[in-house]
Amino acid sequence: MKKMGNKGFSLVELIIVIAIIMIVAGIMIPQLVRYLEKSKVAADQETLEAIYKAVVYSMADTEVQNDPVSKAMINNLNTPVTLESLMTPANNKFANEIINTLGWSSLSQATYEELLESAHAPNCEIYLVYKGGVHNPIAMWITTTDSRGKRDTSQNPTTQSAIGICINIQ
Repeated sequence: MKKMGNKGFSLVELIIVIAIIMIVAGIMIPQLVRYLEKSKVAADQETLEAIYKAVVYSMADTEVQNDPVSKAMINNLNTPVTLESLMTPANNKFANEIINTLGWSSLSQATYEELLESAHAPNCEIYLVYKGGVHNPIAMWITTTDSRGKRDTSQNPTTQSAIGICINIQ
């Protein structure tokens, strides 16, 4: 009978393979984290764009235009307001049209905070302001967010000129 010379791997070979795996992981993990953060920002940008389209669509709706309360709200969008504030007074046609278009239960902060994925403080708000024109009539932004995919949540602007690095549509 012939004896097989199966030695297997030596401890040194295993340590070298583990070291190579750790080096590759050390290079890949930071890249993966940056990619994940940027994908969360992109998801929040898409959410903001959906809200933007719903607001613009609702502003143009004839039922909203014919409702005196809703018309007054639209005319008062010359100063920045929060998305949530559009629900006051209750059951106004403007807010109801936005809610129906989005398929949400309300425009409350709790509703949209559940949808936001990027790094933000629990008190983030969505602001909007009418800036005129036809092409891009509204500016919108999410406070305490960072459009670069960083975890900087210090930005809390309440005016369009102070949006800075927040996730926004201008």
